[in-house]
Amino acid sequence: MTAAGASALRAVVDTSTLVSPRLRRALQQRAQLGTFEAVWSPWIVAELNRVLVWRWLAWIIHEHFCLISSATSSCIFILLGR
Repeated sequence: MTAAGASALRAVVDTSTLVSPRLRRALQQRAQLGTFEAVWSPWIVAELNRVLVWRWLAWIIHEHFCLISSATSSCIFILLGR
């Protein structure tokens, strides 16, 4: 219930709104202020988990690839005497 006695607005929060940390935090703050009541399902939470894990894996692979690529380039320069 809001201060005026009316029910708070309920909104389904989908994965697309929870992936971005900035948007996720903004929605969390608004829900804490009572602007709306966030609602989600176990399916949405599972999808969010899957999306965030895939993003994390892509980031890790990219970071390791860059490190390996950089190390390989350094080794080639050492071997070639440059």
